[in-house]
Amino acid sequence: MVIVVINNVSTAHVAIRNMTKLKKIIFYCLLWVLNWPALVFAQTETEQPLNRFLNIANNSGYTTNAQSKAALIVNIINYVLGFVGLFFFLMILISGFQWMSAGGNEEKVEAAKKRMASSIIGFAIILAAYSLTLLVNSLLNASLANTYL
Repeated sequence: MVIVVINNVSTAHVAIRNMTKLKKIIFYCLLWVLNWPALVFAQTETEQPLNRFLNIANNSGYTTNAQSKAALIVNIINYVLGFVGLFFFLMILISGFQWMSAGGNEEKVEAAKKRMASSIIGFAIILAAYSLTLLVNSLLNASLANTYL
């Protein structure tokens, strides 16, 4: 190893000093990262995990009771419609981005306009289907509440 002396300070000494700074930085970063669980899992009560999740679900408005088959089907339809609606919303955003980045190319602008119009129509259909599902669910709940099953 060749040591070059510049202004009475060797480059090896500077490199060693920088390494100790790097080691300190790494040490403090690791110390910080290793303290994350103490911050995240700061629980004050000893509760079983399943009971804690059930309490969180009940407090959030979700029921943990068994549902009828009709309510289960309505919930599945709502989840599927939610994901499809999210897809159409993302397609609207992507079309808008492609329209803005077309750079004056008329073919790209027209393609983005067509895609955006189709996405808006699809999104409107999904919103209508979602509201129809909510209506059917409320009617089913009202009719099931009046029966003695």
